[in-house]
Amino acid sequence: MRDLTTLIATCAGHGECIGIYAERLLDDPLPWTRMRSVYRLLGLVRRYGPGPVETALLRCLIAGQPEAGSAACDDQMAGMSSSNAVASRNRAVASTASS
Repeated sequence: MRDLTTLIATCAGHGECIGIYAERLLDDPLPWTRMRSVYRLLGLVRRYGPGPVETALLRCLIAGQPEAGSAACDDQMAGMSSSNAVASRNRAVASTASS
Protein backbone atom coordinates (compact mmCIF):
# COMPACT_ATOMS: atom_id res chain seq x y z
CA MET A 1 0.00 0.00 0.00
CA ARG A 2 2.67 2.47 -0.95
CA ASP A 3 0.57 4.19 -3.60
CA LEU A 4 -0.70 7.50 -2.20
CA THR A 5 -3.90 7.47 -4.24
CA THR A 6 -4.79 3.98 -3.04
CA LEU A 7 -3.96 4.88 0.55
CA ILE A 8 -6.20 7.97 0.44
CA ALA A 9 -8.98 5.97 -1.24
CA THR A 10 -8.75 3.29 1.46
CA CYS A 11 -9.11 5.95 4.15
CA ALA A 12 -11.97 7.66 2.30
CA GLY A 13 -13.72 4.30 2.11
CA HIS A 14 -14.00 4.39 5.90
CA GLY A 15 -15.45 7.89 6.00
CA GLU A 16 -15.30 11.28 4.36
CA CYS A 17 -13.47 13.00 7.23
CA ILE A 18 -11.00 10.12 7.50
CA GLY A 19 -10.22 10.56 3.81
CA ILE A 20 -9.82 14.31 4.15
CA TYR A 21 -7.51 13.89 7.14
CA ALA A 22 -5.37 11.34 5.27
CA GLU A 23 -5.22 13.62 2.25
CA ARG A 24 -4.04 16.51 4.38
CA LEU A 25 -1.49 14.35 6.13
CA LEU A 26 -0.04 13.37 2.77
CA ASP A 27 -0.16 16.92 1.37
CA ASP A 28 3.54 17.38 1.93
CA PRO A 29 6.53 17.88 -0.39
CA LEU A 30 7.77 14.48 0.84
CA PRO A 31 4.51 12.53 1.33
CA TRP A 32 6.23 9.21 1.93
CA THR A 33 7.57 10.66 5.20
CA ARG A 34 3.96 11.02 6.41
CA MET A 35 2.67 7.61 5.34
CA ARG A 36 3.31 6.10 8.77
CA SER A 37 0.84 8.60 10.24
CA VAL A 38 -1.80 7.46 7.77
CA TYR A 39 -1.10 3.83 8.70
CA ARG A 40 -1.67 4.84 12.35
CA LEU A 41 -4.95 6.45 11.33
CA LEU A 42 -6.02 3.19 9.67
CA GLY A 43 -4.97 1.41 12.86
CA LEU A 44 -7.38 3.59 14.84
CA VAL A 45 -10.11 2.68 12.37
CA ARG A 46 -9.36 -1.02 12.84
CA ARG A 47 -9.25 -0.71 16.62
CA TYR A 48 -12.25 1.54 17.28
CA GLY A 49 -14.21 1.29 14.05
CA PRO A 50 -14.78 4.01 11.49
CA GLY A 51 -17.65 5.69 13.39
CA PRO A 52 -15.73 7.04 16.40
CA VAL A 53 -12.73 8.05 14.26
CA GLU A 54 -15.00 9.83 11.77
CA THR A 55 -16.75 11.65 14.65
CA ALA A 56 -13.46 12.77 16.19
CA LEU A 57 -12.14 14.05 12.88
CA LEU A 58 -15.44 15.79 12.10
CA ARG A 59 -15.10 17.66 15.40
CA CYS A 60 -11.64 18.79 14.29
CA LEU A 61 -13.03 20.15 11.05
CA ILE A 62 -15.92 21.89 12.82
CA ALA A 63 -13.51 23.40 15.35
CA GLY A 64 -11.69 25.03 12.46
CA GLN A 65 -8.56 22.96 12.99
CA PRO A 66 -8.58 20.84 9.85
CA GLU A 67 -4.82 20.61 9.51
CA ALA A 68 -3.28 17.30 10.42
CA GLY A 69 -1.38 17.26 13.67
CA SER A 70 -3.17 20.27 15.14
CA ALA A 71 -3.68 20.36 18.89
CA ALA A 72 -7.48 20.22 18.49
CA CYS A 73 -7.29 17.06 16.37
CA ASP A 74 -4.83 15.46 18.75
CA ASP A 75 -7.17 16.23 21.67
CA GLN A 76 -10.15 14.75 19.80
CA MET A 77 -8.26 11.56 18.99
CA ALA A 78 -7.03 11.23 22.58
CA GLY A 79 -10.58 11.72 23.85
CA MET A 80 -11.81 9.11 21.41
CA SER A 81 -9.38 6.52 22.65
CA SER A 82 -10.11 7.11 26.33
CA SER A 83 -13.89 7.26 25.93
CA ASN A 84 -13.94 4.17 23.72
CA ALA A 85 -11.57 2.08 25.82
CA VAL A 86 -14.47 0.64 27.82
CA ALA A 87 -16.52 -0.03 24.68
CA SER A 88 -13.55 -1.70 23.03
CA ARG A 89 -12.95 -3.86 26.09
CA ASN A 90 -16.64 -4.81 26.21
CA ARG A 91 -16.54 -5.85 22.54
CA ALA A 92 -13.50 -8.01 23.22
CA VAL A 93 -15.19 -9.67 26.20
CA ALA A 94 -18.39 -10.22 24.20
CA SER A 95 -16.52 -11.79 21.29
CA THR A 96 -14.60 -14.07 23.67
CA ALA A 97 -17.80 -15.11 25.43
CA SER A 98 -19.53 -15.93 22.14
CA SER A 99 -16.63 -18.11 20.95
